[in-house]
Amino acid sequence: DQERSIAVLPFDNLSGDPEQDYFSDGLSIEMIAQLSKISSLDKVIAFNSSRRYRDSDKTVVEIGEELGAALLLEGTVRQQGERVRVTAQLVDAREQGQLWAETYDGELSDIFAVQSRIADQIAAALRVELSSELRAQIERRPTENLAAYSLYLKGQDSRIRYNKEANQRAIEFYRAAVELDPSFARARAGLAYASALQGYLYGGEASWLEAAIDEAETALAIDPDLADAHVALAAAYNIRGRIELAEQHAKAAIASSPNSDRGAVELGWIYVSTARWDEAYAQFRKALDLNPLHSYNYWSMGILYLALGELEQAEEWAQRALQLQPDDTTAHLILWTVFLAQGSLEEAADVGQTMLALSPGDPKSHMTAGTSALISGDLARAREHYQTAYEMAPETLLGDQRFATSFGAFLWRTGERAQAEELFAHSLQLNEEELAAGNRSSRPFTDTAFIHATRGETAEALRSLRQAVDAGY
Repeated sequence: DQERSIAVLPFDNLSGDPEQDYFSDGLSIEMIAQLSKISSLDKVIAFNSSRRYRDSDKTVVEIGEELGAALLLEGTVRQQGERVRVTAQLVDAREQGQLWAETYDGELSDIFAVQSRIADQIAAALRVELSSELRAQIERRPTENLAAYSLYLKGQDSRIRYNKEANQRAIEFYRAAVELDPSFARARAGLAYASALQGYLYGGEASWLEAAIDEAETALAIDPDLADAHVALAAAYNIRGRIELAEQHAKAAIASSPNSDRGAVELGWIYVSTARWDEAYAQFRKALDLNPLHSYNYWSMGILYLALGELEQAEEWAQRALQLQPDDTTAHLILWTVFLAQGSLEEAADVGQTMLALSPGDPKSHMTAGTSALISGDLARAREHYQTAYEMAPETLLGDQRFATSFGAFLWRTGERAQAEELFAHSLQLNEEELAAGNRSSRPFTDTAFIHATRGETAEALRSLRQAVDAGY
């Protein structure tokens, strides 16, 4: 019943040069960003979902049903030198009727005006009134430097692939764009979010989160309404345990771009970290509605059910994520945890080995392999993996000392207590530093509790656990 729900399909690249795919994809991504600002639209499907229909032989009816979209925007792009031709048409996915179509010919420098005109024409076709403020946002030129814009589109094309190598390429493209135009706020916001991903999803150092915060704040100083910058700050502050600031920026992202899934999923994560389960569920459902074919949104729901102890539901959501992206290591991590909790040790070990094969440079892969080896009684292999995880990331991501603490706990159990105490002291110091810096999450408390419990210090462990519960654990 969502009459104004729309999906932007990948624009076809007619240039004859596959190297120009980033430009046609970038135009699709930019159109989604523009349309997502229009709160009068019921829903705008994210590109991670709609791009799966590139070169699809499915009918518009089938695509519309699968995406949950009543309308489809499709088109072509032909870029030759400094000239560009864009065709676009809006189709009713149920009636298979064309609602509007137009062709734009002009200089490459006109591409921003083309994007604004398409958004305006769609709004007119759907009888949606655009406020003067929103129209000004849509018509604002992001940069005067076309070379910087081209690099930005390449960064966008890489970032949405959500893997470590592509994210690193995105960072390089965004940086190059910012070097060409330091006032290019969208490129800075892209760099901020990719840096945040590098810091908490791809095993980077904690300094990546600081870089993300700096870039996002600079972007907002240039463009205070930029949703992407608010999303980056929400992610970075949540990982840092600055819950109030994270929630503030996630809600600002949603206000600025109400039909984007990114603000919703970040707000969902904030609610998970503070045990606000019903509110987290609502945000994750919204993210799924806006981006129904993206594995990230499925394993987010899986982690929610895992936190609630609903193991069968957690497994189901993780499996659905893997159907969409078989190499998603976070979905594999959820499965590993589920199997471990169920006592299915062989299945857990198999998943751990899969993670190790998919991402040997990720400390989480080695920690899962180490735990599986420990449970099976292979202490030598367990030690090897725990030590590798610790050496890869002694003060890594998340502000979470789990690698040092886990290796220390292993050494404590095998009688190497002097070395274990060194690691515990290191973790406890970092936990204190995080709390002093304003971390209001439960992570420093749960890590401290684990250290006390390993030592057999029951009263201290319980005190830290109560503090963790007060912080939302």
